[in-house]
Amino acid sequence: MALTGCKGADAEKHYKSGEEHREQEDYDLAVAGYTGALRLKPDLAKACVGRGLAYFGKEDYDRAIPRAFPGIR
Repeated sequence: MALTGCKGADAEKHYKSGEEHREQEDYDLAVAGYTGALRLKPDLAKACVGRGLAYFGKEDYDRAIPRAFPGIR
C-alpha cells in the first residue's frame, strides 16, 4: 500500500514538472514530465491531457489528440 502512495506522489511530481515546462513553452521537457507521470500512474487523466497539449504546442498534431484522449482512435 505504501508503494502505491509513493508512486502517486512521484507521479504528481512528474506531472507538476510537465506543467511548469509547458507553461514555459519547453514542450519536449513537458512531454517528458507527463510521460514520467503516466509511467508511474497510467490512469492520471490530467497527465494525458497535459501531454496532448504539449504535443499541440510542438505542432505535432498527429500525436496531440491520441495522447490527450487515448480512448479515441
